[in-house]
Amino acid sequence: MKLDDVIDLTALQKIQDCFSKATGFAAVTVDYCGRPLLEYSGFCKFCISLRKDPNFNERCRQSDAHGSLEAARRNDAYVYTCHAGLIDLAIPIIVEGEYIASMLCGQVRPEENTDAEVNVISPSTDLFTGNPSLKDEFDRVIIVPAQRIQETANLLKLILNYIVEQYLLNQKNIKLVQDCMEKTEMEKQIKDLAFKSHHPKMNPHFLFSALNIAGRQAYLENADKTQDMIFALADLYRCYLNYPGLLISVEQEINNLNNYIFIQKARFGEQLDFFTNIPDGIKQYSLPALSLLTLVENAVYHGLEPKEDMGKISITGAVGNGKLIFEIKDNGVGIPPQILDKLNDKSLPEKQLPEKMGTGIYYTLKRLQYFYSDAFRIQFSNVFPSGACVLLSLPVAP
Repeated sequence: MKLDDVIDLTALQKIQDCFSKATGFAAVTVDYCGRPLLEYSGFCKFCISLRKDPNFNERCRQSDAHGSLEAARRNDAYVYTCHAGLIDLAIPIIVEGEYIASMLCGQVRPEENTDAEVNVISPSTDLFTGNPSLKDEFDRVIIVPAQRIQETANLLKLILNYIVEQYLLNQKNIKLVQDCMEKTEMEKQIKDLAFKSHHPKMNPHFLFSALNIAGRQAYLENADKTQDMIFALADLYRCYLNYPGLLISVEQEINNLNNYIFIQKARFGEQLDFFTNIPDGIKQYSLPALSLLTLVENAVYHGLEPKEDMGKISITGAVGNGKLIFEIKDNGVGIPPQILDKLNDKSLPEKQLPEKMGTGIYYTLKRLQYFYSDAFRIQFSNVFPSGACVLLSLPVAP
């Protein structure tokens, strides 16, 4: 069994990214060898610098593997100290006794002594030899109370357990359909349920309660920006977990985009501008959830992130001739020509799409094909003098 059998990887990447932004902890999902299965979220400069060095990168991978396997062995959250002296924690994703992956988070220093065990990887004693800048980066790593580390581990464990529980429930439903329906109808229903199993719904009660508590605590501490970001994160979760079926209104999707950009601005600051031009007349129409958000996220990470100056993203919507038309533009670094050809070929399997951006685009195409068959169009292009443009055309679905 693979991780994407249990949850849509695009959705899991968003959960990982938002969890990192809301808690201040770095996060990554890895296999039992410590190899990342998703992109890094919120890694501190110290750890980024370490992983650029082949020697230290291997020690980091071994530390990740140790945390992942030990969490799997215990079938529980595991808090430990990595080879570089930072506190990390690992949560296993286990389905019916089968280990699938682990989500690791941390990269923090403890405020006081913790119960974190020493990693079996020997501590690196040569980290700062001849490299004083690395010591400065280490000293800037955030300091976190021991209780918050454990509470963060408990919260992440609950989130991942909800994902697994919902997957198992979906599997039981699929089996019930297989046993009760005639062959022709059964094949259609299995296809529907198999697709929906990539979008498990988690019981949101505890998650929303925890986020609201965190938001109120931020308010009491006069951390207004943190409070707003936590509530934006809660709104994103609420839409993903509670929308009926897999379609949402254009208005809901734009609200999701505004929450996503609000969270991203905590990272980019005033270096990120986001503009929307969505007429009121099209806001009641429906589209597959996360379709626009995934394309905007792709523009942020692959178009704007490599830039050093102001980044801008605009999204324009219109309706005509029975079609919903959306144009997403950015002023980023653009798309290499060889990648453009692959992005514009909807028939390519996931493994042939461009590395990193392939997974998100792949699942977006799958969702669109599920609802519209060949009646939708998506076109990627570069714009002058710099940047990229995505033109998305969907049949009107009121």
